[in-house]
Amino acid sequence: MMPPKQFQSVRYVMLYLLFGLLWIHGSDTIIALLVSDVDAFEWISRLKGSVFVAISGGFLYLALVRWPAPVDRLFLQGRAQWWIVLGLLLLVFIMPLVGGALVHWFDSAQAVDGHHLPLSLLAGVAAMVLSGLLITLYRRQLQYRFSRLAARETLRREELLARFFDMPFMGMALTDPGNGKWLKVNTSLEALLGYDADTLYQRDWQSLTHPDDLLIDEAEFHRLISGDINAYQLEKRFIHANGHVVPVRIYIKLLRDSVGAPEYSICMVQDLTRERADRQALQRQSDLYNMLSRINQLTLYSRSIDEVLQSACRIAVEEGKLRFAWIGRCDEQSRLVEAITYAGDTATATGFDQLFTIFARNPGQGLSEQAVMNGRTEVINDSLQASQYQPWHDFSRRFQCLSAIALPLRHKGRIFANLTLYADTVDFFTPALVNTLEEMAGDIGFALDTITRDEALEAANQVINSSPFVLIRWQNSPGWPILFVSDNIRSWGIEPQTLVEHSGTFEAFIHPDDQLQIADDVHRFLQQGETTYTQTYRLILPQNDTVIWVEDKTHVLRDASGEVVGLEGVLIDITERRQQESRLQQAVAVIQSTREAVLITGEDQQIVQVNPAFSEMFGWSEEALSGKTPAVLRSGCHDARFYRELWQQVSARGHWQGEIMSRRRSGEVFPALLSISRVCSDTDEVTHYVGVYTDLSRLKDSESRLEHLSTHDALTGLPNRKALFHELEYCGQYNRRHARLSALLMLDLDNFRDINDSYGHLEGDRLLLQLVSRLRQGLDKHTHLYRLGGDEFAVLLEEIEHSSDAAHVVTELMRQLAPVFRLDEGSDIRVSASFGISLIDTTEMSPQVILQQADAALFKAKEQRGSLSFFSDDLTTAVRRRLELEQRLRRALERKELCLYYQPQWSIDGAEMTGVEALIRWQDPERGMIPPVEFIPVAEQSILIGMIGRWVLHEASAQIAAWQRQGLAVPRVAVNVSPQQLRYHYLPDEVAEVLEQTGIAPDLLELELTESALMAPGQDTEKMLNALRALGVRLAIDDFGTGYSSLAYLKRFPLDLLKIDKSFTDDLLESSQARAIVETIIVLGHKLGLGVLAEGVEYEAQRCELERLGCHQFQGYLKSRPLSVVELEALLAAD
Repeated sequence: MMPPKQFQSVRYVMLYLLFGLLWIHGSDTIIALLVSDVDAFEWISRLKGSVFVAISGGFLYLALVRWPAPVDRLFLQGRAQWWIVLGLLLLVFIMPLVGGALVHWFDSAQAVDGHHLPLSLLAGVAAMVLSGLLITLYRRQLQYRFSRLAARETLRREELLARFFDMPFMGMALTDPGNGKWLKVNTSLEALLGYDADTLYQRDWQSLTHPDDLLIDEAEFHRLISGDINAYQLEKRFIHANGHVVPVRIYIKLLRDSVGAPEYSICMVQDLTRERADRQALQRQSDLYNMLSRINQLTLYSRSIDEVLQSACRIAVEEGKLRFAWIGRCDEQSRLVEAITYAGDTATATGFDQLFTIFARNPGQGLSEQAVMNGRTEVINDSLQASQYQPWHDFSRRFQCLSAIALPLRHKGRIFANLTLYADTVDFFTPALVNTLEEMAGDIGFALDTITRDEALEAANQVINSSPFVLIRWQNSPGWPILFVSDNIRSWGIEPQTLVEHSGTFEAFIHPDDQLQIADDVHRFLQQGETTYTQTYRLILPQNDTVIWVEDKTHVLRDASGEVVGLEGVLIDITERRQQESRLQQAVAVIQSTREAVLITGEDQQIVQVNPAFSEMFGWSEEALSGKTPAVLRSGCHDARFYRELWQQVSARGHWQGEIMSRRRSGEVFPALLSISRVCSDTDEVTHYVGVYTDLSRLKDSESRLEHLSTHDALTGLPNRKALFHELEYCGQYNRRHARLSALLMLDLDNFRDINDSYGHLEGDRLLLQLVSRLRQGLDKHTHLYRLGGDEFAVLLEEIEHSSDAAHVVTELMRQLAPVFRLDEGSDIRVSASFGISLIDTTEMSPQVILQQADAALFKAKEQRGSLSFFSDDLTTAVRRRLELEQRLRRALERKELCLYYQPQWSIDGAEMTGVEALIRWQDPERGMIPPVEFIPVAEQSILIGMIGRWVLHEASAQIAAWQRQGLAVPRVAVNVSPQQLRYHYLPDEVAEVLEQTGIAPDLLELELTESALMAPGQDTEKMLNALRALGVRLAIDDFGTGYSSLAYLKRFPLDLLKIDKSFTDDLLESSQARAIVETIIVLGHKLGLGVLAEGVEYEAQRCELERLGCHQFQGYLKSRPLSVVELEALLAAD
């Protein structure tokens, strides 16, 4: 039987022959009847033959065009087959010429011999037969060549399939598209599903698919079969032979035969079991890092050790997704655990008593007790299988505490307690998690130590404030300017802070009658090289001009060269004591109850009485001292000259007071303030001596700590700005005397605020400690490093030969900072710093001026980041100009000199105004209109940008409401939002307040945000944008494509509009790269359902090209410049 295609070809040939015969025979007959002239008949015959040849050529062309010859067969391996092209040319172009020649020859012949009809008929038949033969031969040749090419292509495809089918890391299979049966599987798929190949060949893939995943899988496969898609990828679950679920990712590709019918499908199967487990592990680690972060904050917010421990348990359960947590102490003798606090869900908390009943029955065997006694972390990752944990199996099973870890907590260098955590899964505490939890335990110990130190410092302050001794420090300069004074001076009616901040002089408080004598005595003591001296004089209190007597024990502070750099003293009000010395005999009762240690001797210095405070301070009872002299209290720290001068003063003045090193009965030597007074009878004969001791041990310790804190940074231990100020003053004086050159280096970390925002202030502090360590490595041991605050540091180079020496030091410091810094949480970051240098020569400059110069140079260096700048007068001018502009801008806000202009936004064809953008302008009374490019950068470096942003939002919203009241067709108004407004999270509340105040529709307000502001670290942008979207306002990304490099945020953020930056629009017609970027942004907007607006359109050609690319809207000078309110209202009214 003839094939259908061949039968169809025969039918077409027969129709063609019939048409040809009718044409030749019928047309000749009709012409012969109508035309009798021979020449006319010949001419018409030739014309008829030419028409016939043309029609035959047309039929031939249509046959060749409809011939089934796929493009991939005509063009193999990227080039056309030469013989196919040649055959087509012969058939299409030469055959009409041959046919025409035959017809013309036969027409000429018939004109000669007069045989009109037979010859014409013979010519037509010959042409048709010749055409048919050539077409048939050519088609058969093509079919033969095509069959060979198809066989070769099939063989190549099967070889490629066989090569990749047995990949060991991927399951591979061929399936029947009709019934889903497995046709061929590799060994990897057998291992993945747990079935051998023969078993799989008896089943289809649907029977092994998890029921919950079958519907979507079948839907995608149906789309594949129907031709909607060529392939698809899907995550699903298979059921393993042993019944457990296997998560996989499948890739399906359908192969079709030459006529397009589905032949078989190729399936690649990737096992996701490990990937899912890794994902769960990462989530678990993330939870623990959140827990670690909250634990770190306990140092800042907790006020007691109990609060730290309670919060630590609660945070561990909440953030770590743990079952139960508790903290307890283990008694080393009884080996019993005493619980301090715990946290957990209600069900587990009910088993707390049962847990400790088990501890009591099995002392020393519990995980918590082992951790404390062994001093290390103890872990059980399957409590039901741990034999040593057998007494707790019932508890673990009942309350699903399947994994446990016990972590020793250290406080003051020793194990203080333990933290025990329970999880509801086996193998929960991986080595990575154990490391994180040990770090958390260390942070808890750090918090405990910090609170203890704070309590100790507070106690020291209380000791000083409750003491009658006033601590004070002066400068050794005219008037004795006060540098420090303890808070208990308030008891004299003087505010210490006011005294220090206003550079009060101590001389102003000394009674005028005593000033000259005191000055002479101080000068004499210093000339003699004394290190300590005592004076008694009167002070006039400013509150009510009260006069008091004080004794002043002064210590002289000298530098390494012996120069006096300051004076510090202990003042005590002795007014009352002086009044009572004459009544000492009557004050025995008072002495017995006083807090000061009192000793009374006879005229022969034999001890006759001590008070209880003395016995407590020195450890001697009154009976044990009977018959002894105060010599038993001597420490051996003072020579005979000291005591000789002491008694000389007592004999001459009747009293002596000073600091002395005494010895307790235990042998301990301690500092004390001793006041010795002589008691005389009415006849001025010495009857007794009275000594009053005050223990200065704690006072001295507190004084030392307070002094250190006043001049050093608490975090790094480096000298602070106050210390640098004093050192600069001394350095300047020394340079002027000795013609020396020095340099002050100030450095500031670039983008340190981003590190704090991203990783937290605790990580920022740890980074600063690493930074200090590296900076010290870049400096010699004689060069001091100072921390001025935040991430700002200073280095004082006391002696350099040339300014280049300072630059060399900066180069070394930059080299030290070049390697990456490793944060505790595991991240590696790079840190750069900018340096400003001020040279200190013999010119007289105050420390304040030197610091200002270095700061100005630093400001200049930070403009380029990671660079160095020396101070120059131009820098001071630039800084002053910037500060002046900032002050004027602040006044402009107050005086309402700012205003808004509005630039219309149009549909891409320019026919409809779709909105306007609010643009800020500054109408300065002196300089006129100041462009935003001049004052906005200044505002962004201060808090003014936030104030300006709020003003623009309120002003634009109020203008919308005003237009609505005027009855104008109000367009949508776009308002730019500064990064500062996003950073501090108050934007949704502010927008809600504006909408409520003005009453405008939310969709009339559009907020424009930059990519860099959206992706700034340390802020929950998605949450904020969702809050704004809930209010109903529109959201747009301004200058799209110029900021953040990742586009992942577009699918997360509720955006409405993408704005193409003007820089892309400017180069749209000249740059293929710019055109490609613009086209990509437009296509991206279409795909995501976002509007697209092009900024800065100035030429019609730009608008046309944007319209061709599919952009929705445009904005620019082509249609309108920014308009004032009045101009825009006229435009709206005209529309």
